[in-house]
Amino acid sequence: MKLSGRLLAISENVTRGKGLADIGTDHGKLPVYLVLKGAIPFAVASDNRPASLNKACELVKTCGLGDKIDLRLGSGLDVLSPGEVPQIVIAGMGGPLIVEIINSAQARAAEKLILQPMQYSEYLSRWLYDNKFDIMDEDLVEDGGRIYRMFVCHAGQPEQARDEIFYEVGEKLIQKRHPLLGEYVIQLMGKYRYIYANNTDAGARVKLKDKINKLEGILNEYKGTDDI
Repeated sequence: MKLSGRLLAISENVTRGKGLADIGTDHGKLPVYLVLKGAIPFAVASDNRPASLNKACELVKTCGLGDKIDLRLGSGLDVLSPGEVPQIVIAGMGGPLIVEIINSAQARAAEKLILQPMQYSEYLSRWLYDNKFDIMDEDLVEDGGRIYRMFVCHAGQPEQARDEIFYEVGEKLIQKRHPLLGEYVIQLMGKYRYIYANNTDAGARVKLKDKINKLEGILNEYKGTDDI
């Protein structure tokens, strides 16, 4: 089975040998792929849309994995029993919705959360810092012409971000000179330049200009390296 680049990046951050929950599994490809590879012994795959869960059911049945992948209809982490799985994947939805899901004791009890928002990653990043989730690693992956940001984290005592710009561009991405960092920063600059050009509020424009300048600084610091 072949995964998209986005799902493959998630699979590479899963802890081998431990059970997993895929919340919002849609077609169920991620847990099926991981179980077929022998990377994990079992999985819980859930979705709050019956049509999506039916697709996952068909795939699980076709692959003969009914005894290793438990399919559940429901919202968020309500489908899990306390401590049922050590790692949880939440992807394919916006940052604010992911925040709603992980604002729970279930999420804090997990050994690892792998979060991949489709949009508003800065919202999720800020929330993780403010609500004592330690971001162990960050990643970027390009898929279908878009760059997605991914967080690997758990409840803990995070180091505070040195500047608000690092909610937009994680310090770990900068520290490891991620090969997609330059392209990602350029995309962010383009977005905020557009907002700046179309915003008439003086106060908002000052904040936007400051953000753009800081993004330019990050880009210039790494310009000329083999990575950017």
